Amino acid sequence: MISDPYSVSDAIFWGDLVQQAYDMYDAANGSLTPAIPAKPGIPAPWTLAFYLSVDDQVLFFEERSTIGYVLRNAGANQYALVIRGTDNALEWITDVEAVQVPFKAGGRTYGNVENGFMDELGRITALSPGGSSLGPLTSWLATLAPTGAAITTAGHSLGAAVATLAGALAAVQGNPTKIYSFASPQVGDSHFAASFDGLPLYHYRIYNIHDLVPKTPSSTLGYQAVAFGIPIDTTTQSIKTNVVCCHSLRSYLNVLGSTNYTVDPSCVLP
Repeated sequence: MISDPYSVSDAIFWGDLVQQAYDMYDAANGSLTPAIPAKPGIPAPWTLAFYLSVDDQVLFFEERSTIGYVLRNAGANQYALVIRGTDNALEWITDVEAVQVPFKAGGRTYGNVENGFMDELGRITALSPGGSSLGPLTSWLATLAPTGAAITTAGHSLGAAVATLAGALAAVQGNPTKIYSFASPQVGDSHFAASFDGLPLYHYRIYNIHDLVPKTPSSTLGYQAVAFGIPIDTTTQSIKTNVVCCHSLRSYLNVLGSTNYTVDPSCVLP
């Protein structure tokens, strides 16, 4: 991992864009190409390259929903992947699999990662702004290898795990890579953590010390967090200490100092 100074303003910038992905999902009403909110919107010089959608599977039911978007800064040959988490983090935490699968990239194996996180990455599809399918996100990532494009991935919760894996793929194939992960679960085993920490990328793993998600899946199941964790403490603000409020991205952004997002009203202490 490359050493690079941590910037709170950059963390807020990317965290705001991830929260925007949640807002787009909440307002989508089934649309896979929802309108971009006015706030924070798409900051110049970035433009919307395409949307990201995913198949959500529950028992025998399957529903495709919007999960984020990809931005492009053409002048700087940069792309950014912005990925939301799930609406119900507690549900997937309790159902998270202990099963690990090899993380393979560039003809090598970089340890093992949680099967569900890899599965989620593999089910994400890119859509043009007009709604046309552009194929799997992983296939699009591979096309950027010969271009030398710089890639930033950002996500929260389950989306943070996916952003970590997508960023690792980009770094292995030689693209300059930055990852901003908020409240990320532990993605893989000690071999993956060591391999990830040895990749030529910048990574900022931001976690609330009172949040349970960054401690799952448990180390007793063979999981280990990747390096360069940046702790925050939501008890320094007037935020409730229940599981949901400690994990909420809005709570994280409040501690960091976002001016675009405030704490969810249900999480404010009386």
